[in-house]
Amino acid sequence: MVILYAMKRVIIIHSDEGNLEPIAEVIRTGLKEEPDRARVEIVSVAACTSPFSVRPYDLVCIGSPVRGLFGGRIAPDVVNLISRCNGIEGKRCAVFVTKKLFGTNKALQQMMALLEKQGALVQDFDVLSCQGAEEFGRRLLNLLE
Repeated sequence: MVILYAMKRVIIIHSDEGNLEPIAEVIRTGLKEEPDRARVEIVSVAACTSPFSVRPYDLVCIGSPVRGLFGGRIAPDVVNLISRCNGIEGKRCAVFVTKKLFGTNKALQQMMALLEKQGALVQDFDVLSCQGAEEFGRRLLNLLE
């Protein structure tokens, strides 16, 4: 008897303007290369209970819009979520932000620093729109090998 391990991945997004849901769906497409062996959930930051446990997941991907007039900050709700995540220590993570003229790199650095402070292993990051999101999802598959 062969038992196949079902991989669980989660994409956590903060999308008060609705622009991250389509990106998350395209990332999910890239992550579901083997749909019978993988389950990919998309969870809104607003739906995350306090504290939110990521222990059941093999991969955690967090997305945020870039905030501020000249960018450089992530959404405060994402900051709060990261600080109250249970089981993030040693977890493989990836982060992404939406495209903005200024501040995207600074926002990515902020999110990565917050996760690393919690003990997460941030292994990939990107600035995304729907174009390029599926490729990002496929890159994330390589983190699980």
